[in-house]
Amino acid sequence: MANRIFECVRLVEDGLPDEFSNVDPTIISESAERVVNGWPVSLWAQHTGTGSKIVNLRLPRILAFLKRHAQNGVGPAAVFDGVRYKFVHKDKSATTSEASSL
Repeated sequence: MANRIFECVRLVEDGLPDEFSNVDPTIISESAERVVNGWPVSLWAQHTGTGSKIVNLRLPRILAFLKRHAQNGVGPAAVFDGVRYKFVHKDKSATTSEASSL
C-alpha cells in the first residue's frame, strides 16, 4: 500500500503508548523534528507559532486527531492546536529533506 495507512495507524495505537507515558511532555519546536521513530513510518511535528510548544501526545483529543490523520497515510501534513504533524515513510525519514518543512 503506497500511503502506508496501516503502519501510520499502528504507530499511533502502539508506538505512542510505547514511547510516551500519560504524563510525558513533548517539546515541539519551530523546526520539523521526528517525534516517534523506529517503525516503518515515523511521526514528525513542527510548532506553527514562534518558539516551542509543550504537548502531551497521549491526551485523548490529540490521540483521536492523530488516529484520524493516520487514515491519510504518509505524505500530507495536518495541524492540531498549533502543531503540524506528518507521517513519513522510514526510507524517506532518514534525512530531514522529506519533512524539513511540514
